[in-house]
Amino acid sequence: SAIADRDNRIALIKEIRKANVPVMKKLFKTQQRFNLNHFIYTFNMEKCELHDKAFLERELAKQISNMIEQFHENH
Repeated sequence: SAIADRDNRIALIKEIRKANVPVMKKLFKTQQRFNLNHFIYTFNMEKCELHDKAFLERELAKQISNMIEQFHENH
């Protein structure tokens, strides 16, 4: 019947969506990596031995601005 057919199609669409979630997430991440207008840097502070976090933050900020300046010089 048409209703059973429709239900089968809906179930199939849901299965396909579920199966593609990891693929879509990977694609999204890869595309984000190439978005050069937006920089994201992640630093693991837990393994840091330094007690002076303010000093470390200033140094990281300097490094980041140097990286951005270099990027702008090269592009």
